[in-house]
Amino acid sequence: MNATETPRRQVLIPVLVLGLAALAVVLYLVFAGGSDEPTPAPTASPTPSGPKPVTATLKGSGSAPEAFAISKASVARGTGAIGIGVAVPELDLDDLRKITVEARQGDATWQLSTVKDPRGAFVSPRLERVTSDGFTEQREEYACAKGTIRAASARLSVTLPVSCLAKSGAPVRISITLEGKGGGPERTGRTKPLAAPKS
Repeated sequence: MNATETPRRQVLIPVLVLGLAALAVVLYLVFAGGSDEPTPAPTASPTPSGPKPVTATLKGSGSAPEAFAISKASVARGTGAIGIGVAVPELDLDDLRKITVEARQGDATWQLSTVKDPRGAFVSPRLERVTSDGFTEQREEYACAKGTIRAASARLSVTLPVSCLAKSGAPVRISITLEGKGGGPERTGRTKPLAAPKS
């Protein structure tokens, strides 16, 4: 053996070992179940759904100007809030001045309302309890941070958390009033009492 062959053998032996190791890995992947099929994702166990909301529908008076005439309002009372969707097909936000949702619980009347500010934008809704002695009407404002009223093209949406009401578990009756700049108010009737949904 001459001196030039020894370094060459020392280089060839590690290369052969690495080659055999790589071949073993490839053979294992091919013959030991290296399938192209993706592993199925684990199925999540079904979660129990919450109580079904109690729902109702309302119609407008039929006598309001088209700019804010209500065709139908859908009311849903869930476990935590009352949601209302109001369809106003010819809604003209420029003509709409005030939106009020009234909630009645026995002799208690609550009004969640929003009006336009001088710039023409609707302000954050305010919740008031309205009482009357037969001659005068008194209003007391209450906090209702998550009460919302949103006006968009052809539709209004309202959220009234039941925690904002004095008796969050008691039945409630809902009505809606829209007031325009140059016309009489558009009022719906009231729903039948909507009890809290049963679990």
